[in-house]
Amino acid sequence: MGKMKSYIVGFAIGGIVAGAAVLINAPKSGKDMRRDLKETLDNANASLGGVKSATLSLKNDVNDAISKNLPTIKNTIIEIKSLVNSWQEDIQPTINNITKDIKK
Repeated sequence: MGKMKSYIVGFAIGGIVAGAAVLINAPKSGKDMRRDLKETLDNANASLGGVKSATLSLKNDVNDAISKNLPTIKNTIIEIKSLVNSWQEDIQPTINNITKDIKK
């Protein structure tokens, strides 16, 4: 999750810097440029807020899925182990007979 966060932050900072560079190089008055810069920063903050809420929502969904499904997964593993043990016990006489026949 750390790489994704770094990527998102880098993308947002890059967008802000690019927006600021465009605004600074645009032929506008200082007042218009400040207004546009403020608008761009407000939009960037809104976008980051959306990314943050989406990330938190995803984190909560993953935690919910894990907590709901973990008992089922554990029970399934126990059942599979039991079936494998039962199968091994069922085939042991056959393995013994084959071993005897091979040694003859």
